[in-house]
Amino acid sequence: MPKTFDKVLSFQVQGEICDKGDISPESIINNYTWTQKDVEGEIHIVGRHKDKRGRITKMTRLPKKHLDKEPDTELFLA
Repeated sequence: MPKTFDKVLSFQVQGEICDKGDISPESIINNYTWTQKDVEGEIHIVGRHKDKRGRITKMTRLPKKHLDKEPDTELFLA
């Protein structure tokens, strides 16, 4: 029986802002809808947006992993 765990992964995000108005990188990132797909044992993170004012061009996973707010559980899944 597997144990469950919760960890937080971090990413460095690079992008470009196309609109010269009052827009911040945070507003570009917040306009994305993030989903996760499991395809043949591989995890794919997909970000979609319809905002034309900017976009994410590169994401790099950072090596440090953080604990989630709740500690790891010792519960077994049935």
